[in-house]
Amino acid sequence: MAKAVKELAEHQRCVSTAVPDHDSRQYNFVLRSLSATPWDVEVALIPFAIK
Repeated sequence: MAKAVKELAEHQRCVSTAVPDHDSRQYNFVLRSLSATPWDVEVALIPFAIK
């Protein structure tokens, strides 16, 4: 999990990261497009285990 969060936070298009919720159930990021008129994409990383 820590590696995934680190990779998204350090991505060249990442413009914003948020502190995870109290149980670390969701991590929010904002990534910016490369288009001539940039637009932002909100990405939520929600970890879960499949058993």
